[in-house]
Amino acid sequence: MTKLIKIFSFLFLIVMVSACNNDDESSTNAEDLVGTWRAISFEATNSVAITGTGADVTTSTDITGSNLDYEVTFTESNFSTSGAYDIEATVEVVGVSTTTSNDSYTNVSGNGTYTVDGNMMTIDGSFFELEVDGVDLSAFGEEQTVNWEINSDGNLVITQDETDEVTISGVGTTSTVTSTSVWEKQ
Repeated sequence: MTKLIKIFSFLFLIVMVSACNNDDESSTNAEDLVGTWRAISFEATNSVAITGTGADVTTSTDITGSNLDYEVTFTESNFSTSGAYDIEATVEVVGVSTTTSNDSYTNVSGNGTYTVDGNMMTIDGSFFELEVDGVDLSAFGEEQTVNWEINSDGNLVITQDETDEVTISGVGTTSTVTSTSVWEKQ
């Protein structure tokens, strides 16, 4: 469960950085990020496969945000976040739905720095203050890189598609994270 909490927080951190523009064409101009932006959608999937244990196990977690009242404000190189949101997470183990949880988070806030290189954004810092079952997840705010684009509707779309593989003492873990969040300028 701790691994799922860390993965959940990692996913949410990624999608909480955003921006928007009102141009008719898509853009990856870093100047367009400066300002305050509100989250309008968030979806993520995390799949974990564990091999080498004699009984391979695959889990998948689908996360959907709702009641998004969450904002991020960008300056030229810094950001701050604030707001609230609800999350529904459904965990499947070996193809069988085992748990669905609905959680509300209020008074979420954070800050940090970011850099942009073309359509890649690197984020460094805590994006939120979040506690789940007494565990402070703010500490998981490590540097992350995501793809970003301001689409033809003027919405910022942030996506991540990342796979990490680790093998220790013959036991392999492959974690795949895909996420998409959409934001609009305030």
